Amino acid sequence: MKLAALCIAATFISVGSASAFDLDETVGQLNDANFSCFEGQNHDGEKIADDQIKAACIDTVALLRVLTINGFCYEEATRSWRKCRED
Repeated sequence: MKLAALCIAATFISVGSASAFDLDETVGQLNDANFSCFEGQNHDGEKIADDQIKAACIDTVALLRVLTINGFCYEEATRSWRKCRED
């Protein structure tokens, strides 16, 4: 659990202010965390420990929140993150 808390803290620290937000980096981190959370392995196909899976799932939720806070929405049609429209 301590690892998960550190991962979340690192995520928010890396985002910093809105001007420091890096969409590509954040989406890359989200994709990695999401894969590990749902597949239980890393991209090399190596199984990861249960505590690492839990941390990846927590990171996934935190990164989704970071994207939302920074005004991004997931667009199903293009399968990409875009600035949310303000209608």
